[in-house]
Amino acid sequence: MLYFLHHWMGGAFMGRTVKQPEVRRQEILKAALDLFCEKGYEGASIADLARRLGISQGLCYRYFPSKRALLDCAVDQYAQQQVRMLSPVLCDAAKSLRQRMLDMPAPGHYETGGFYDAFHSESGRRMHQILSVRVCELLTPLVQKQLEHAIKAGEIVSNDPESDASFLIWGQLGLLTRFDLPGRERFRRVQRWVIAWLDAAAPAR
Repeated sequence: MLYFLHHWMGGAFMGRTVKQPEVRRQEILKAALDLFCEKGYEGASIADLARRLGISQGLCYRYFPSKRALLDCAVDQYAQQQVRMLSPVLCDAAKSLRQRMLDMPAPGHYETGGFYDAFHSESGRRMHQILSVRVCELLTPLVQKQLEHAIKAGEIVSNDPESDASFLIWGQLGLLTRFDLPGRERFRRVQRWVIAWLDAAAPAR
């Protein structure tokens, strides 16, 4: 009897693909982003996700307690990735802050497909708005530090780099969420506005 029980249980477990937790987590996250891209955040469901992956809804909930938790995780992961890619350009001490702003890459410069498509598709507008806020949260202290360096180097004049950083980063949201404009045009306008601010903050010659 024990032999047959062991054999049955072994066969059942062998029929299931067991993956490392982080591998499974990323698989669920990627499939969710694909669904959000296709159906929009509101149109996709955990049931859709489970069917696409061929797993139970319970397994999805084991890694993410809700659809919003999935979105928040995707946003945070992608936002941190974006900031990591921008940091080498933003923090290049060999160049002036103005030049670094001119060198900033346009959206999509480093990537295509996957996360980029999900966050920048027509159906991904809500996700893009949430992403923009998260990127602002991560970038603001980084930009503040660069402004402080620029003040010490005599590149700009400012008595409040913390407020200036908040203004420069959060002030972009109005343009970044102008979905009637192509992404590169939004970027071009933001870049032009930031350069104009830096020029205005430069010391009198």
